[in-house]
Amino acid sequence: MIYYIYFSGTYDNNNTMKIVYVFLTASLLYSIYIPTKKFVKNEPVLTFRKSEIEINEKGKPVSFLWLQIIDWKIEKEEDSSTYYLTIETADTKKRINISWLDKGPSEIEELLRTYKTR
Repeated sequence: MIYYIYFSGTYDNNNTMKIVYVFLTASLLYSIYIPTKKFVKNEPVLTFRKSEIEINEKGKPVSFLWLQIIDWKIEKEEDSSTYYLTIETADTKKRINISWLDKGPSEIEELLRTYKTR
């Protein structure tokens, strides 16, 4: 397409087509770049610390102090084999899909118990 639009001579007088094509190409490259960046970066989804748990949500870390957490539970969705971690504080309630993580639901549950009781 780049050759056809810019170098074939067909659209030499049509600058509008060239500008539209630049924007379409830029949006396509951006839509490919963002998922590839996330895949290559390989950021942790859950980070357990002595004082808090950090959840990486769409590239932005969200932290909850262990003292803020009122309740947490790991639930299996009825119709599938998908597990969710639900963390509840006085202000918010977060639900995270943990089925695709390296550690299984039982290992994550053990980590939650260990860090929550500290």
